[in-house]
Amino acid sequence: MKRVLGEDHHEIAPTVGFNIKTLQHNGYVLNLWDIGGQKSIRTYWRNYFEQTDGIIWVVDSVDRFRLDECRQQLRDLLQQEVRYYFNSQLLSL
Repeated sequence: MKRVLGEDHHEIAPTVGFNIKTLQHNGYVLNLWDIGGQKSIRTYWRNYFEQTDGIIWVVDSVDRFRLDECRQQLRDLLQQEVRYYFNSQLLSL
């Protein structure tokens, strides 16, 4: 995110909580949410998906011991969203 926004990207630290940045390009406005992965805030991730058009899931590839945990978290999150979407569609019938 820092590189895309032209910010110094040579020192990167884990995100604590979240950061919001806005990118404007060719008449488009893109709101970028950098949401931390601490276990204490994972239950709140769903709150950030309203009117979301895409997700970029970033994993610290140096921490190989957490890759399976990251894979499972993404799978669980996407399954929750699919269930939420279909339940909301059923309620609107």
